[in-house]
Amino acid sequence: MGELKDRLSNEFRNDFNYHKGGLSFSYNKKDSLRFQIGLSYQHGVRNNDRTVPIHLITRASFGSFHPEFSATYNINKERRFEINYNTTTNTPTINQLQDFINNQNELNIRNGNPYLQQEYNHQIKIQYKDVRRSTGQSFNSSMDFNYTNDKIVNSVLTTDTALLLFEDIQLGAGGQYTVPINVDGSYGIRWTNSFGIPIKKWKLNLNLNNTTFYNSNFAVLNDQLIQGYNYGVQQRIGLNTNINKKFVSGLNYRINLTLSENPVSRVAVYKIYSHTINHTLTCEFLGSLIAHSNLLYIYNSGILESPGTNTMLWNASLGTKFLRQKNAELSLKVFDVFNQAQNIGRRVTDIAITDVTSNTLTRYFMLSLNYNLRNFDRRETGEN
Repeated sequence: MGELKDRLSNEFRNDFNYHKGGLSFSYNKKDSLRFQIGLSYQHGVRNNDRTVPIHLITRASFGSFHPEFSATYNINKERRFEINYNTTTNTPTINQLQDFINNQNELNIRNGNPYLQQEYNHQIKIQYKDVRRSTGQSFNSSMDFNYTNDKIVNSVLTTDTALLLFEDIQLGAGGQYTVPINVDGSYGIRWTNSFGIPIKKWKLNLNLNNTTFYNSNFAVLNDQLIQGYNYGVQQRIGLNTNINKKFVSGLNYRINLTLSENPVSRVAVYKIYSHTINHTLTCEFLGSLIAHSNLLYIYNSGILESPGTNTMLWNASLGTKFLRQKNAELSLKVFDVFNQAQNIGRRVTDIAITDVTSNTLTRYFMLSLNYNLRNFDRRETGEN
């Protein structure tokens, strides 16, 4: 039996207990104005107990005040204006705290940091709502701002040649060694608008959504603090039928555009975008037959000179409803009709744009039987 390596072995327990108390004051002026202001104090204690390879206990205590404010002004019964401010904390995860080497991938070695502080977040949201009940038209606009102290970010060491990190741990050429640390000053702004209107002549519902965002984050690369930025827009257009309950269909299109920049990248600005088209259909016909269809197309742009990726996924089913109340359904389902399913994830950080491809289950068939329980009639019974 082999001998355990101290750097690669770990048994770790993390306990975090906190108490929070405060006072708040609220004011209401009939149906037009309502606001609330408050202040609370939170005290937390974190205990890290490491028993393998050595017995080491570390303890950290956190105390913070949490102001909050909210106000709602009703312009009339259909329109209102809201503003909210609050503060929150975010505790490091157990994976971020464990001080042991994870070298499952010799080109991506990770370590924890048992001395991490908890994040402290400021959040402001300003929102306007307009809902016309007579016509079904709605409009919503909101502006979100957040600022974080002690933000948990990654400190990354990269190397072009093999590098000995510890006595028995070597980082391969082209690899990176990552440790989480705390940095102040991360912030983000997001402006979101949504508009919905029924088109009664064609029995359709039109929905438009738009989001513009700007984020400033930090990372540490080879002991150099880097301030990176990513910003962009997201646009969604949706059409849904409003014919009857037996025919429901929807078509949605979404485009995401993200620009990412930092002072050490190969190019000044990375531009990445994606297109998503989704069509859904549910149709009941011939009394008891029911068909479902979900067609999804995704295009992710390439990075630099690499080609983009396309994914077409179609799931469909055909079934029949039976029994007296039609509350049982027997259906044959086909997943990934085109047999083209791909599991591709894209992650944009301040020092890298990463595409991860993993194996996924492709086309298969399933026969399913569903039975929906209905409420029984409630009848009054008397006592003899």
